[in-house]
Amino acid sequence: MRLIRRRRAAISFGAAATLILTACGDSRIGDLAVGIGRDSALKVLAGGASGDSLANVYKQETYIYDGKLINVLMYNKDGLREASQPGVPDRELTPVVTVDNKVTGWGWTHYDSVARANNVEVKDHK
Repeated sequence: MRLIRRRRAAISFGAAATLILTACGDSRIGDLAVGIGRDSALKVLAGGASGDSLANVYKQETYIYDGKLINVLMYNKDGLREASQPGVPDRELTPVVTVDNKVTGWGWTHYDSVARANNVEVKDHK
């Protein structure tokens, strides 16, 4: 029962995040869907850029907790990379969270909830 509530909450949050971010003019984030695979999410975030599997991903964070692989893609619509443009504040990035290679949601509210639930240190992104 708890799993069903969590899943419904994640879907509701994903829908709300989609509306908010689409309103901000970032259609790539608006094209994401909860439950799609990590590779599919990377294609959506790349927005048609070819040859770069991590196009528009500023950096990644990967954690293993309780047998789950948690990967966070820090999306940057301008295609900046940490290696070439260090110091971009986290508040200018959009985290896209995958658990076991499936998108569970995006945005800082979702990141914070996944981090807390999996004993990951919550970042200061304000």
